[in-house]
Amino acid sequence: MGLNKRLIGGAAGGAIPVNTDNFDVVTYTGTGSTYNVGDGVDASVTLNYGSANWAYGSASYGNNSGKHYFEVKYISANGASRTLMVGIINTAYGESWTNAQTKMYYSSNGNKYTGGSGTSYGSVYYPGDVIGVAYDGTARTVTFYKNGVSQGTAFTGLITNYPSYYPAIGTGLYSETAQFRFTSSEFTYSPPSGYSEWGSTTVSAVGGTVNSAVAGQPIDFQPDLVWIKSRSTATNNELHDSLRGEPSRLFSDATKTEMTVANGFVSLDSNGFSLDGAGGGGEVNTSGRTYVAWCWKAGGTAVSNTDGDITSTVSANQDAGFSIVKYTGNSSYGQTVGHGLSSAPELVIIKNLDNARNWRTYAEPLGATKYINLDETAAAGTYGSFNNTAPTTTVFSTTSSVADRATNYSGDRFIAYCFHSVDGYQKVGYYTSNASVKITTGFEPRWIMQKYTGVANNWWIMDTHRYGGETGTHGGKLVKPYLIANDLASESAGPAGGSVEFVEDGFYPTNFFNSNGVIYLAIA
Repeated sequence: MGLNKRLIGGAAGGAIPVNTDNFDVVTYTGTGSTYNVGDGVDASVTLNYGSANWAYGSASYGNNSGKHYFEVKYISANGASRTLMVGIINTAYGESWTNAQTKMYYSSNGNKYTGGSGTSYGSVYYPGDVIGVAYDGTARTVTFYKNGVSQGTAFTGLITNYPSYYPAIGTGLYSETAQFRFTSSEFTYSPPSGYSEWGSTTVSAVGGTVNSAVAGQPIDFQPDLVWIKSRSTATNNELHDSLRGEPSRLFSDATKTEMTVANGFVSLDSNGFSLDGAGGGGEVNTSGRTYVAWCWKAGGTAVSNTDGDITSTVSANQDAGFSIVKYTGNSSYGQTVGHGLSSAPELVIIKNLDNARNWRTYAEPLGATKYINLDETAAAGTYGSFNNTAPTTTVFSTTSSVADRATNYSGDRFIAYCFHSVDGYQKVGYYTSNASVKITTGFEPRWIMQKYTGVANNWWIMDTHRYGGETGTHGGKLVKPYLIANDLASESAGPAGGSVEFVEDGFYPTNFFNSNGVIYLAIA
């Protein structure tokens, strides 16, 4: 398969090859509603029942004659409950639920409503459906369409003393989101014969919020591991992977077991991942919060691996030196597990999915008799979690005990993320140097995670996607914003004097160095 690369600007202004087929970084702002981060989302309106007895959103431009068409895409509902209505209103009388002739709505339950009275009309509709509205201001009629199919003429005899009507949506029970489309370039379906686009207009909401458009942030592959952290708010680091399925999530900053309640993350997709508003968007899609997502490609669909004593399920990207391994413990000492890579992993991060245990981590520079925990600040410890045995080109080792239970225990499920160095792309390393000595990786990193091993300190994560534009003393990118794998803290700037300077063949630690030793994982 090989490591495909594209060219981006280098530290000194030149072009350098950067791999985008196996790892990428995305920054985005939460919407609290359903959308694919790769595609982005157009402007929409969220109606919040509770802030008003009758919540509605409407356009500022009305038409009083001629044939005009607009669409509304139903974005999200309150679970299985749906009360969204799409139609037109006459603002001369004020928008109220009981005034007849001031509103003409097609409801998601299939009824049509004018005033507070509803009668049977057309098909029910759901989030994802597109409702077309054909308003004939001359004949004074309204016809609705569901996904391009006419539901028949809904209303006739619209009032003429105040002839202008305005596009609108409304709800009386739940919080729901929909998207107006007023121009031909936005339409999913062609207007009926003889009808023209409604025309550009702004939107306002009573008992709701107008949501700005969110630009798409596509990546070049379907990720198998997505690690998301809020930059603006103190929340958990949330990890999702293809072997555990959705909405299963883990927190790198906690010993918590795998959580499966829907809470904002929907799916891993061909151009990134999708989110929704479940649980208010949870810790990955709360409206207005800013996020970063680090995305890895493993091997796609997982396969069975019998290289070890314990049969594992593996998704491996051998070219990129990364695999995801899932297995079930058996409580036997010294058991091995196949990892699916072509070289021995130098970094293995293991989490018990069923028991609240640390994220037990093997790092080759520390040796097989030591471990370090991803979820803690603690210095490296000595314990036989890996049976005091280094990984081979086919397997890594585990140890089972009631007291530990971090890498093997009967009936418990485990997930492991395995990495090894790849020339020009990925480096697992160790240094004890001071701030002024360059750490050579053989490529310009885009992402670095590092941890002091001899003293208690955090796991620091930095990436050039969040680079602020400042040049370091060696002409490289001085990256100051950092996040912490083992902590809920929001994004912070580097310590006084700078953070890490990324250069074309490595990095300078600046303030992130320690004579007791630092392990790191760097990715181009």
